[in-house]
Amino acid sequence: MKLQELRDLLKQQNIKGGSYLNKPELISLLIEKGVLDSNLLEQKEQAKREREEMKKLRAEHDDRYKKLISIRNQPKRVEILDRERGEIATYPSMYKAGQAFGFRATVMLRNNGKLWKNRYEIKVCD
Repeated sequence: MKLQELRDLLKQQNIKGGSYLNKPELISLLIEKGVLDSNLLEQKEQAKREREEMKKLRAEHDDRYKKLISIRNQPKRVEILDRERGEIATYPSMYKAGQAFGFRATVMLRNNGKLWKNRYEIKVCD
């Protein structure tokens, strides 16, 4: 409960001497006078903790959702030419090419048709 709600309860019950008390002291006074039930307060605290946990879960879900948005339904084929070895590696998607070389798929987009690390030529097809 909010502090103002607790003070309103004091006024409704005609309990004097609570205007200078802080929130925990007001709660204990209301429990002593039998206005509030301690179980009710525990239930409200439990509900508050559950809401906070749900917020955390939603934040985690949003992070996972943002990651899934970046995964394409129609992947683009990638060819990477290793200039030192003279080999061409073909991958069915930018994601798989990134996994093979240990970097993110966005590197292929930024370096499409360019030389990367002075060794690899990246070509995104389709």
